[in-house]
Amino acid sequence: MTLQFDKYSAHGNDFIVIDNRNHTIQNNNNKLFHTLCQRRTSVGADGVILIDTDKLDFTAHFFNADGLPALMCGNGARAAVDYARRLGIITTEGRFWVNGNVHDAEIRNNTSIGVEIHHKSLNITKHQLMFQGNEYDGFFCDTGVPHLVFINANITVEQILDFARMIRNAPEFAPVGVNVNFVHISDAHNISIKTYEKGVEDFTLSCGTGAVAAVCVGRNEAWIHLPVNVHSEGGTLQVSEGNNPNSLWIWGTVEKVYSGIIDKLTIKNEK
Repeated sequence: MTLQFDKYSAHGNDFIVIDNRNHTIQNNNNKLFHTLCQRRTSVGADGVILIDTDKLDFTAHFFNADGLPALMCGNGARAAVDYARRLGIITTEGRFWVNGNVHDAEIRNNTSIGVEIHHKSLNITKHQLMFQGNEYDGFFCDTGVPHLVFINANITVEQILDFARMIRNAPEFAPVGVNVNFVHISDAHNISIKTYEKGVEDFTLSCGTGAVAAVCVGRNEAWIHLPVNVHSEGGTLQVSEGNNPNSLWIWGTVEKVYSGIIDKLTIKNEK
């Protein structure tokens, strides 16, 4: 059997997006998703997105590079919106369903794609963690997926990967784990961020839900004010006021990199 897909990049966060309106692929086919995401031996990506139209304008199902489901993905959602537009499911506005939450989407000038991300800003909590004899304050924020945000932490380039992996696997965040964000505040409307994503198990070039988590923490501590430009290695996202007190919009570009077909693929739906 063959599988047709589109490869997307959202500020360097890359995804394999598949039209699954005929439900050829079941959502528990974790081995397939993991295989597709392997770099050098397969297509390679940070995650897989399946699109169907079972609810609202469309439904998006996200899977990390390890093949396991992701509760939400901000950049993946923006890629899914552009993909739905190309399929003719939506035009410039739409509503889509992800894991029980309804999200609004908007496309401006065919280039800037925005999605509404729900958060729980009132539940931001501080965690003190030890690393190599030093204590660091991290702020936990759930923006559809769990994030721990460190503001202006004094972490060296040599330390940062080991530190992020320790936090991602820390017992207090088990069994789900947590994404780890290192944020530097330039001024009230500009921050830079570097995010270690669980499931990918590495730093990614951009992270939409991480950007929202950083802004939630920054606003909660009165360091920053909307709108906020969130700069990462992959590009700049803008975070702006949401439709309600528990949501924010993220805006940025996406790029369809190419379309492809995988031949002789065994799509075995696991039980």
